[in-house]
Amino acid sequence: MKRILFVINSLEGGGAERALSRLLVALSGDAWAADKEIHLVLLDDYEVEQVIPASVKVTTLSAQGSLLKSVTGLASVIRAIKPDAVVSYLTRANLAASVVCKLMRIPVIISERVNTTHHLTGRFAFIQKLMVRLLYPLPNRVVAVSGGVKEDLVQNFNVSASKCSVVYNGYDQSELNELSQESVASISDRPFAIAIGRLVPNKNVTMLLRAWRLAQPQCDLLILGEGPDRDMLQQEVDAYNEISDYKIRLVGFCKNPYPYIAMAQFYVSASNAEGFPNSLVEAMTLGLPVISTDCPSGPREILAPGLAKPVTSAVQAEWGLLTPTRNEEAMAAALSVFTIEEMRQHYARKAKERAQDFSMNAVKQGYIELLNGTMK
Repeated sequence: MKRILFVINSLEGGGAERALSRLLVALSGDAWAADKEIHLVLLDDYEVEQVIPASVKVTTLSAQGSLLKSVTGLASVIRAIKPDAVVSYLTRANLAASVVCKLMRIPVIISERVNTTHHLTGRFAFIQKLMVRLLYPLPNRVVAVSGGVKEDLVQNFNVSASKCSVVYNGYDQSELNELSQESVASISDRPFAIAIGRLVPNKNVTMLLRAWRLAQPQCDLLILGEGPDRDMLQQEVDAYNEISDYKIRLVGFCKNPYPYIAMAQFYVSASNAEGFPNSLVEAMTLGLPVISTDCPSGPREILAPGLAKPVTSAVQAEWGLLTPTRNEEAMAAALSVFTIEEMRQHYARKAKERAQDFSMNAVKQGYIELLNGTMK
């Protein structure tokens, strides 16, 4: 019986957390898992917002954001479980797993979910990036969630290209369709567009609000997500709502956003940086036309895979609309395109077609191959 231990900061409501939950469900239901014992370590004791298969053995620590406590707590669990391989998600879990598994000589695969250069910002960014440069070369394998994330790790963080693989996030169309049928309270009695993400500077909701004011689409805008920028954003929302018959609403975190996605006219993202934008592909899976900034990393790989350079203006790409980052005029131009019903219908068809390329089965097989190779 092989023991495999997965580790992540928590299973709150984020995209990486949802991706790991889906991977655990897929692996647990596969014949490959028949002779495997799967463990999950949550470094922080926060509310679990994601599905955990009943067969997965869960250990919850109380690191609460501390890297040192994450390292010591994870080391204690690994000594007790003695896994044959460890898989980690998110930067702090990756750093902790890299150190502990190197010292204990246990094979480890770390999975980077964000564009590290753009994600690590603020007062301690230099120290955090230095730690990534020192520790990310240690694991047996590094999984990047997009080609852009891999390029960043190889060019800027000493990760060898030969041991870095790209495995995109995967999506179960049947599951999303089922979730989208759940009965939910009405939020808007008018047509609306939807944006999803934490209310933090990196998601640049401020730019989206200013672009919305410029374009003034004849529909409401629902923004699903919670975060520290809420009060500041609410002031801009209130100011807009005073001058427009159509409204912007900060809905807050929604455990099941899919009914709202399915009812929306289109999806929009104004992020400055992503790893691989889950909500974007989920919206496409449900047949929604999409607008996204051409941020590092992911949106261009999804919407315009043949495009080599970042866009400098609003572009009608093959699978959706792309705009430059931090450019409210270009975003407003893209919003204006989707005021035309024929354009929305065209890109709705393209979105659903493109979403077929991101199946959960491909992700599952990618990790099975990596684990099989690592545990030899």
